[in-house]
Amino acid sequence: MHKESFSIRRVRHGDAAGILECLHSAFAPYQETYTPAAFADTVLAPDTIRHRLREMSVFVAIDGPGEIIGTIGCAAVSRREGHLRGMAVLPHRQGQGVAERLLQAAEEELRARKCSRATLDTTAPLVRAIRFYEKHGYRSTGAVADFFGMPLFGYSKNLSERETSMKETPQQYTQRILGFSEGKNPLAVQAATAGKLARAIRGLTRAQLRKAPAPGKWSVCEILAHLAEAEIVIAWRLRSMISSSGAPIQAYDQNAWAANQGYSRMDASRSLETFRVLRAFNLALLKSLKPETLERYGMHSERGKETVAHTARMMAGHDLNHLGQVERIRRELRRR
Repeated sequence: MHKESFSIRRVRHGDAAGILECLHSAFAPYQETYTPAAFADTVLAPDTIRHRLREMSVFVAIDGPGEIIGTIGCAAVSRREGHLRGMAVLPHRQGQGVAERLLQAAEEELRARKCSRATLDTTAPLVRAIRFYEKHGYRSTGAVADFFGMPLFGYSKNLSERETSMKETPQQYTQRILGFSEGKNPLAVQAATAGKLARAIRGLTRAQLRKAPAPGKWSVCEILAHLAEAEIVIAWRLRSMISSSGAPIQAYDQNAWAANQGYSRMDASRSLETFRVLRAFNLALLKSLKPETLERYGMHSERGKETVAHTARMMAGHDLNHLGQVERIRRELRRR
């Protein structure tokens, strides 16, 4: 199986059993090196996993057939510090990039919550895991705690320094974005986005709309401008594919657009209205297409062949990704 034949998404109702199976399978080879209580606390049980899902943001890696092949949890434990726990990958999927993508998702979640430092704890038997964490920037803190009769070693990482090795490939980006819309009706998601964005920004001041949540992160104003201009791009791409199947689709640098078009200075309400009108126009087109037309395609300069149907799913995932960012920024602003 190809190493990228999986996607990362947030935990959903009904995932608990799959997460438990993943934890048990991943840690079974180490059971004899753990105390019984430490092993039980690591692999969890039906009652303890419910607590984990309530208290932490949990991500899962899903393969093509929908099996959970990996998991990780994270939570902000103080104003600037986040903690990782429960990283596990099924033995037969280890070494295929699953752990890297899970770690990336968890670290991005902590950054979104304004954590500048991530911590984790691990045990001596997990030599491979320790090497993995060290490879990705984690260093021993020197802290050693008692973990049900065995030593637990602390590690931490500065999240303000991004690793170039963790930068997404185009294929990883596709899998991540599709993970947001998996199992959802893409046209229904698209139809609801403008209204959800309007509700999310209601009551925010101009200063709040323009305030970036962290260095290098887009403000609400910039996200809305990006969505409006991305809809222009999508309008052209859809019509190019429909009119000439196999048409070349040029990638673009969204950060260059943001800088050159001055996203940070754009009016948020105008951007949202532009997005709403363009989205309604594009959505009407998608709804009018025959099934065979949905299979027409373009050749993306970075991601390869993408059909009209695939593009519709990407549009939905793109919506949910940025809507989640806006809602997180709003929550943080309301806490102050």
